[in-house]
Amino acid sequence: MSKPSNVWILGGYQTDFARNLTREGKDFADLATEVVDGTLAASGVDAEEIGVVHVGNAFGQLFAGQGQLGAMPAWQVPGENSTWVLFVHGIDGLRQSALRPLPQVVDAGLPALVITYRNDAGAPSSPNGLISLGETEWNDLESAAAYAIDQGAERFVLYGDSMGGSIVTQFMHRSEYADRVVGMVLDAPVLNWAGVLQNQADRLHFGAFGGLVQLAVQWRGGIDLGVLDELDQTQPFEQLPILLFQGLADPLVPHAESEQFADSVANAKYVPVPGAGHIQSWNVDPASYAAKLAAFLAQFGG
Repeated sequence: MSKPSNVWILGGYQTDFARNLTREGKDFADLATEVVDGTLAASGVDAEEIGVVHVGNAFGQLFAGQGQLGAMPAWQVPGENSTWVLFVHGIDGLRQSALRPLPQVVDAGLPALVITYRNDAGAPSSPNGLISLGETEWNDLESAAAYAIDQGAERFVLYGDSMGGSIVTQFMHRSEYADRVVGMVLDAPVLNWAGVLQNQADRLHFGAFGGLVQLAVQWRGGIDLGVLDELDQTQPFEQLPILLFQGLADPLVPHAESEQFADSVANAKYVPVPGAGHIQSWNVDPASYAAKLAAFLAQFGG
């Protein structure tokens, strides 16, 4: 029998990390087996032709330690610097949103951790099954920071879009690691949930009932919207370099509030983007977004 030639299979099969293996009665070994079988089937190669199998996607994803509620899936991007960028997506968002700014982070030599948090696909649910708008989710960011510190991180740049902005700002108020944060990037951040809810009520033509909507949200979720109002508690950010992108056509986050926040923080750079909807500043002008982000991150690289 002749010796088989080398076989390279690139991207033969894509796993679905949104699945809950525990509910399916499976474990990680089952997932690895499925990937290998799927790759062989997709490529049309017999198993006997392959000497070594590398399951890239399955083992490329890590779990960022045991958080407050359990293991939280995360993507880790290597880098040489001891300053790490921690990405936090918004409500019902995906880690894939970090792929847009990630090239500038990599070019700056900064390691990155793209996290999930409670109630995300593949992550544990919150005790009440509800989203807390950042008031509890910051704990999962803290667990990710603790993991990064174990891996050699000394400082952090926090990157939050939409509700991720609320999570990173709550982290600054509450986390024991807040003093390690040396910068923040915010993209259409929710800095005042009361303002967001009132804005939605106004858009739907029942603005007079906006106060009742806010009370209902607080009662239903056990949330204190006052705690989540960053416009009145900017002290943790006063000396922090901040880059804030905000679409001027954002139907969710009032751009006036983002501008107000940036104006109240000495080292904040406000980047209004005409025509951009919610977290769409990159989409409207990718080159400009990348250039501004690269210039901001340069102070943390090297």
